[in-house]
Amino acid sequence: MAGGGPFAAQPVGQFDPNQPPGFQQQAGSNGQLAIVGGPFQWLNTVEYMYPITADDTLCGVLFTDFGTVESNVSINNMRVAPGFGFRITLPAMGPAAIALDFVFPVAYAPYDSKQIFSFFVGFGW
Repeated sequence: MAGGGPFAAQPVGQFDPNQPPGFQQQAGSNGQLAIVGGPFQWLNTVEYMYPITADDTLCGVLFTDFGTVESNVSINNMRVAPGFGFRITLPAMGPAAIALDFVFPVAYAPYDSKQIFSFFVGFGW
């Protein structure tokens, strides 16, 4: 994996300057904070995009995000979250597009923070 290093799976664009790079603090079952993350990440998305308008300005997507972050090369704590969303491409924005996604975690740990809605402006899908 190019770049290597410790990872913590978190939504794109979230950064906390008070955390070590690649790690997140999470509250454990006993109420204590624990740093989670590790040197191995396996993150994936399966997505189906379909046009809603004839000019592809508005598209719908159905997707499933799944993966894990581990302290060694193994796949033990899988997270799975299916969802749906919209992709909006405006000619005035050039190649940039807007993504609006709704996701519903189905496999998660009790201490995971659940982000149900995601808004993103960026280039290329």
